[in-house]
Parts: sequence; C-alpha cells; structure tokens
Amino acid sequence: MIIKKTTYNLLALAIFSIAACLTPVALVSAKDTPPSASICLKGGGLEPEYSPIMIGGGEETGVGYGEADISWIIHPTFELAAEVGYANYMIPVDVAARYRFNYYDDQVLVPFIGGGFDFYYLRDEMAFAEVDRDEDKWKYGYHGVGGIQILLDYFGSKQARDMKSKWKIENTYLNVEAKYSVVDNFGADDLDLGGVIYTAGLRFEF
Repeated sequence: MIIKKTTYNLLALAIFSIAACLTPVALVSAKDTPPSASICLKGGGLEPEYSPIMIGGGEETGVGYGEADISWIIHPTFELAAEVGYANYMIPVDVAARYRFNYYDDQVLVPFIGGGFDFYYLRDEMAFAEVDRDEDKWKYGYHGVGGIQILLDYFGSKQARDMKSKWKIENTYLNVEAKYSVVDNFGADDLDLGGVIYTAGLRFEF
C-alpha cells in the first residue's frame, strides 16, 4: 500500500511539472476574440482510496459524484481552474492548473493534463470505520488529472452559431477525464479522503 501511494504521489507531481514546463513554449493560432473563461458541469463516479465506504447502511466501493468547474483561460493551451464537487459524505474543493494540447482554432480533439491542490470537507464521518475516524473535518492534499475534450461545434455548426449569438458561447466541448487525488493532509494523517474520480460533462467557453 505504501509503495502504491508513493507511486501515485510521484505521478501526480510529474503531471503538474510537465504542464508547467510546457506552457511557455506552446505555439497556437488564436481567434479574433478568443475565449477567456469556461464553465464545465460534470457527473460520474468516485472510487475512494479508503474502501469500503458505508453509505445508507451498506458497504460501497464507489459512489456517485458531481462537479462544477470554472476556469480562467490565460492562453488557448493554459488555464487556471476552481472546482467544487459533491459526494454523499463529503464536498471536495480544488484549485488547479491545466495544460491543453490545443494548437489551432476549432481543433476537434483536445487532450489535457493538469494538477493542483485539494481541500476536502467531510460531511459524514460515519462513512468510515470508527477506528479510522478523527475530529478533522477538513483535509488537504493534491491531485493529477488527464482527459480529452471533444469540440461539439464541429458536429453542429448551426447550433454553435445560435449559441454564440444568443448566449455568447464561443465553444462547446464534451469533457471526459480521470482524476487521482491524495488527500491526507500531505501524509500527516492515516485517513486518505482521495481516490479516483471519473467524470464526463459539458464545457462552455465564453
């Protein structure tokens, strides 16, 4: 278990470092009025590092998960984001930096990687075995993320024009991602609230 956690920790730090290093050297073409912000609504599942979780009197190895993401697009290839999630027993919050492999206008497939810092609020400590509980409702850590965005405007140009004229939405993407987090107060606690989060959702750029 220690070896597995150490491997994931190094992977998360490596992803974050790569994203930071790639940012200054990216060359992309830009639209006349490139998007400066985005909102992404996601839904999926959480597979917690601590397992099983006690939900509704039963043991669960995975739970439903929802998340809202607001991003500041500094450059077509780089953005800063704030995310707020929801699971039955906790509310995850994180701040992140992401590198998007977005090198030309109207690129249909846009892979991305990133990482950041996490702040998890534990709503229900009964989800854990009594021996593993503590009085700390907030726990801190970090995450790494990877995924792909699919430009939906490519498949519906008329709808894209309508959304731009009515709602000022420049681009709409299908966002699919996987995130791995380690949330144990940076190794100070035995209880880790992190795990693997799989989501899909819609991203709107303004």
